[in-house]
Amino acid sequence: MAARVSDTLRDMEWVVAPIDARAPKPNRPETCRKRRISRRDTAECRGEFTPGPRARTIGGRIGETAMFTVDKTVSVNADLGPGDRVLDRAAPWRGLVMKGENALPFVPVMETCEVEERGENWLVRSIRIGGRAMRERVEFEPETRVAFERLDGIEKGTILNEILEGGNGELLLRFTFTLSRDDMEHGSAEEAAYAAGMEDTYLKAVQSTVDTVRRLVGEGAIAAG
Repeated sequence: MAARVSDTLRDMEWVVAPIDARAPKPNRPETCRKRRISRRDTAECRGEFTPGPRARTIGGRIGETAMFTVDKTVSVNADLGPGDRVLDRAAPWRGLVMKGENALPFVPVMETCEVEERGENWLVRSIRIGGRAMRERVEFEPETRVAFERLDGIEKGTILNEILEGGNGELLLRFTFTLSRDDMEHGSAEEAAYAAGMEDTYLKAVQSTVDTVRRLVGEGAIAAG
């Protein structure tokens, strides 16, 4: 069971949802079957999705491997300025496809991004972040989500970019980063420092993606919808 790096353990509770194929719970995410989460997450598990920014960092291990999870949800059409367009699902989806092909305009910390091979709704690319080279398999689920799976390097795992809709119809982007480091000792100061830095780096990429999609819409490179 993963343990939080932050000091919010006192705000934790168990949420156990029945697994009964004959009586499925509507709007209940699969990840809510059984996990340890904070009380502010329980609304989502009950199908009462609350839109707006949300982030958490969890440190844990699989065997001796340190595992880190960060997620954040942002509204696509929040804080619109004069002349800003209200975007529908098609615009952020086009942006995510472009990000899968070439993430450099979307992820400031990425140094290189080159596609090596591709197939129907997937591609494999080589990237460099912080001087570290790695390969990723990118899979596209049209107008729903893009999954980035790390294939090598010291930081392995999966990054999900999902297009969601809030209870009030608000268009949302949710990014979830689940990555592991087998070169770090679980519970160490090094693990805690890495988790904090990872949260800062990856969560900046969320807002950067929204901002870049809006810029490309303004430039005419992406249709508003």
